[in-house]
Amino acid sequence: METLNLFGALSGIGVLCAGLGFAYSQFKAGASKAKDELVDTLKETALAERAKSNQLTEEKSTLIKSHQEQINELNLKLGVLQGKAEANEKKMHEYLEILQNRDPDYQNYMKQTTETLVEIRNFMRKLNEGVQAGTDFNNGVLETTAHGGGEPVRVKV
Repeated sequence: METLNLFGALSGIGVLCAGLGFAYSQFKAGASKAKDELVDTLKETALAERAKSNQLTEEKSTLIKSHQEQINELNLKLGVLQGKAEANEKKMHEYLEILQNRDPDYQNYMKQTTETLVEIRNFMRKLNEGVQAGTDFNNGVLETTAHGGGEPVRVKV
């Protein structure tokens, strides 16, 4: 019986070792499987994050393009408004000058009128000088004629 007990004890030890080996292999397989599942989960998460990042990049590009178009449109409108404001300011300045009798057209008219009047004055002065010379000549003729017995005397000019 001792052999049987020995055989039973060895069998028990063998079963125990086999059980421990099985348990160890299951533990290792479970750990490896958990690692594989973790790696798969991380890969799926990375793919999802990459897709999300690409989508956000596209949205950002779209927003930037949209904002740039809006900025360009607003710059164009601003330029038009600045042009209108400058034109209005120029008109207001012209109206102010008109109200203050400094109208550019009126000033030009007055300048031309003044130049014309100066020319007329100079012409009249020369005409008066000619008339005065003629009057002096006629007076000289009358004076000479009065001393000559009533007959006109020709005076050389």
